[in-house]
Amino acid sequence: MKRSSNELFHLISSLTGPEKGYFKKFCSIHSYGKENQYLILFDEINKCITNGKSYDESIIKKDLKFKKQLPYIKNYLHNLILRSLRLYHSGRGSELTLNEIFISVQLLYEKGSNKEVKKYLKKAVKIAESHELFNYHMQAADWLIKTESSAKEIDRLRVIKNLLLEKMDTINLYQNILNKLHAEINKHHKDHIAKQIVEIRSELKSNGNRYKDCFFSEVYYRMTLNLIYFYEANWADMNINCTACLSLVRQYPHILRANDKIYYNMMINRMISLYYMSEFALLNRAINEIGTDTNTHGEYKYMLIIESRLILLASYAKTGNGHKIRTEISSLVNYIGESEKNLSKGFISTLCFHIAYYFLLIGSYDDALAYINRILNNETGEILLEIRIYARLLSIIIHFEIENIELVDYKV
Repeated sequence: MKRSSNELFHLISSLTGPEKGYFKKFCSIHSYGKENQYLILFDEINKCITNGKSYDESIIKKDLKFKKQLPYIKNYLHNLILRSLRLYHSGRGSELTLNEIFISVQLLYEKGSNKEVKKYLKKAVKIAESHELFNYHMQAADWLIKTESSAKEIDRLRVIKNLLLEKMDTINLYQNILNKLHAEINKHHKDHIAKQIVEIRSELKSNGNRYKDCFFSEVYYRMTLNLIYFYEANWADMNINCTACLSLVRQYPHILRANDKIYYNMMINRMISLYYMSEFALLNRAINEIGTDTNTHGEYKYMLIIESRLILLASYAKTGNGHKIRTEISSLVNYIGESEKNLSKGFISTLCFHIAYYFLLIGSYDDALAYINRILNNETGEILLEIRIYARLLSIIIHFEIENIELVDYKV
């Protein structure tokens, strides 16, 4: 694929300091021999950015020895940066660091450098503790026991291992409770769900405050409560629970970066609860804060902005404010046009359905039909079956409103 020079320049200029540092580290592991050419090009472009200069490929070419390969190298560099960003923002950056540390530990141990081994293990423990990567912490403890000569210190390390096992058990407990409730809700058996909720409430109560042992156990606990409150339409308690969970996750930005889906879900659930409580002033405030929120990245950031706007549209529909619906839907359509390339096709199709619905609501039938046809004319398997079904039903309503009676008869 031919890569535009401006695309590469824009991508590198958008990187933060930590992202650039991580990319350099990523390259040192994954680049060999000639592949250092990609780093040379990266440094040349980064130098332009640092000096406040615009991108001029003719100047950069003068300093490069691989002019003929430049199109290939630009493409490879662009893809390499994206790979490093995916890894960095997936939260696996800390796991990558820990894996590197344990490789070094193994090599140093084989060389008999126990003092240096302990120095690396101390660093591993610090990273594992801060990110609640208990499996890595266990691995570090095993290595420390292996290299320790003091019986007292070995006993202390064994106590730590037992504590880590307890924390891992706690996380598994609350994750299993959440999964159990999810599975029951997905079956759509109302009587079974009600019975399951009674059992889960009892199980949560019997474990008391055990969920507070660590970050992930409390998150799974609060996600379970959210499902219960949503099913029971208990919006006040759902809002309180979401607020508590958001307060918790904001205290752990290093963990949150790896798990921004949690933050995304809690933000959406809180806005849904505010909508059903008719707390529109608080809803507007929450939506306005999203633009400057740094707790979500990539696709989840775009999805959070768009879905919050859909909730805002629903609030205008609820209060019968047609003028604001028209203004907001216009703004939303423009934003989607700018961010569509960052979103999945399935999400876009669901979004098209909602936009069509609101255009129908304000009487913009041609616009509504255009968005519905984007779904109906897409023959790929990327669109959910229920979205296709609802789109066909909405299409019939639109054609009825514009008096296309023959088409209505045909579609029915």
